Amino acid sequence: MPINPNDMFFDKEGNQLKMIEWANLFESWDYRNLHQTVHTWDNKIMSVSTVWLGLSHGEDERGRPLIFESAVEKNGEFQVAARYATAEEAVDGHRAICMEYRIPFDPIPPVKQFHQLRFDSHNRWKDLG
Repeated sequence: MPINPNDMFFDKEGNQLKMIEWANLFESWDYRNLHQTVHTWDNKIMSVSTVWLGLSHGEDERGRPLIFESAVEKNGEFQVAARYATAEEAVDGHRAICMEYRIPFDPIPPVKQFHQLRFDSHNRWKDLG
């Protein structure tokens, strides 16, 4: 049986979306972004990024679509990723990853600070200060 593409898209609350509705939401960084943590030490940069994907990347043990993701990048190299079914689980997972890597976790994401950084074409963080 063919997969219906419209069965794969969800908003942050887990409500099913049509592809065009998902695309409209996905355009907004403010909607996608859940938490960003950037930490520097000894000229090294590590970031933990947790975002809403909205596109199901499988299901958890309870059958819920995995529509959020946390990723860790250290000096531009991908370190780990975890996927979650809810925004609350995703933020909890973000916090756990920060604790695992001993990165200070700010309960209120430093969005302004994060927006002053950008990922350049060589996968290294640049300060746009």
